[in-house]
Amino acid sequence: MMPMMQNTQDMRDLVLEREGTGAAYPTIVLAADRAVYSDTTRRWTLHDGTLRYLGGPLEEFAFQFDSSRTRSLSERPADLLAEPKAPNEMRYAELGRYIDALSRSGSDSKKLRVERALKIAIPFICLLIALFGAPLAISSPRSGAAWGVAVSLATTFIVLLMFQLSKAVGAGGVLPPALAAWTPNLLVGAAAFYLLRKAQT
Repeated sequence: MMPMMQNTQDMRDLVLEREGTGAAYPTIVLAADRAVYSDTTRRWTLHDGTLRYLGGPLEEFAFQFDSSRTRSLSERPADLLAEPKAPNEMRYAELGRYIDALSRSGSDSKKLRVERALKIAIPFICLLIALFGAPLAISSPRSGAAWGVAVSLATTFIVLLMFQLSKAVGAGGVLPPALAAWTPNLLVGAAAFYLLRKAQT
């Protein structure tokens, strides 16, 4: 639940929830009437709240407290007030912090983890495409400029298609996000290595 910010250091009607799977890993719901941030401790202090553990139909516990400090809410007031950016507008480290915050809230972050891995994988593919194209140019020097343009366009189209597929595969959980993002690089790298070996012979 989104809290209402009274000022830059104060929140009202705060609700934090961690979704669980059962008695061994219960759902935790933390609700507080008020939360105050301290610049000295860099922590939020919650006031007049309730902490509930929901492990199943017969396993529910609740505790009330006057004040409590929580380590699960580590965001600063400026982070909570800032307008969220699109993943493609965030830097690598910034996107990592955003993913960590989503993971703590129980949200599925696999798609964003793929996006973060692609921030490194996509620039690296340029080198691999150059290595892939070099043996083709050497092996067919008389094919002309048209052949080179056709191969470049076809390679670019296939690589872009592979990256789109890797996003879907990583977001769906078929492959780990990092492996899904780097799979096109591995395939192009293997093809480049094969062509380079073939060109040498």
